[in-house]
Amino acid sequence: MNGKKRFSRILIGLLLVPALLSGCERPTESVPELLEPVGVTVDTEKVTRGSLVVADLYEGSLTACISEIAFQIDGVIKEIRVYPGQEVRACTVLMNFDLEKTGERIDALKENIEYIEASGKYTDQINMLKVELAQAEYDEAAAAFGADSKNARIKKADLEQAWLTRNQTAEQRELELSEAQKELEKLQDSLEYQVVTAPQDGHVYYDNVRPGTYVQAGKTVAYVTDPGEMRFVVRTNLSPYYLEGRTFYAVVEGKRYELIPEFMSDEEKISIILSNGTISTSFRPDPSQDLSALSAGQFGMLFVEKEHLEDVLQVPSDALGYDGLNGYYVYVMENGARVKRYVKAGTSDGVMTEIREGLEEGEVVYVQN
Repeated sequence: MNGKKRFSRILIGLLLVPALLSGCERPTESVPELLEPVGVTVDTEKVTRGSLVVADLYEGSLTACISEIAFQIDGVIKEIRVYPGQEVRACTVLMNFDLEKTGERIDALKENIEYIEASGKYTDQINMLKVELAQAEYDEAAAAFGADSKNARIKKADLEQAWLTRNQTAEQRELELSEAQKELEKLQDSLEYQVVTAPQDGHVYYDNVRPGTYVQAGKTVAYVTDPGEMRFVVRTNLSPYYLEGRTFYAVVEGKRYELIPEFMSDEEKISIILSNGTISTSFRPDPSQDLSALSAGQFGMLFVEKEHLEDVLQVPSDALGYDGLNGYYVYVMENGARVKRYVKAGTSDGVMTEIREGLEEGEVVYVQN
């Protein structure tokens, strides 16, 4: 019995020795095995040097330039010669007013002008004959009775009246002719205004107009797109002061394109605000670069650089962890094992982060994908 008790005490003592020894040792930081969460994989990347850009990003899209089409005079549309979406060439007639009535009036005016000119020549000849006859009668009376005689004075008054009639008739005819010619010129000019044409090659679109629709001068009746002239548009009002001195460009399908801003006038902005619209900022792709891969409808990102660093040490941002006590850290590979190391992080563009202390170029870090 006593032998069993001694064996039990020895066994308990042996079990307590490791616990007592561990309580007396100084604690050391160890890195537990890195276990990936479900659905997350871990890859490795080397610490590299390169440029790092921090930029404001704005979503945008490419839109074809649009020309607004409007008549320059009031009228009623008689014909629409194209259908919505039709591809048209420059100078194609899109719509017109009632040209038939205008043509009839032009023909009538031309006939009237010809009549006035022809009848005027005949009237001038008759009136000049009357002037010559009155002159002859005056000369005869003056020779027979004297220039101061009653008969001569009567004939002189007849001569003056003949000249007055001749001149007044000519002036009245010239006035009628001038008015008819002015109306003709106006109608002939209006023929140009009674049709609207495509300003360039493109596709035509229109809505809410049809034959018989009354339209006012200057009111848009159609649009013609210009696929060869595009703009990159962001639905944000970016001021000239914001962009001044900064590098900005669009990235469309992975390719960078330099841009030229086109700012709205204050009047245009006020008009949009009063109509509850959204003020956008438009950029023209620099024509000196290859634009063959661009087409209307493509989406992209506008980059407005805030900071541009060259030759900085950097790692993927997904390689960094953070704890509130010591700050940023990474897992690096040392002797084939993962080791946690604290680092000093700097500028980040959201994808890559600058490392100012704690790593060397070429070291391998673990990155969560």
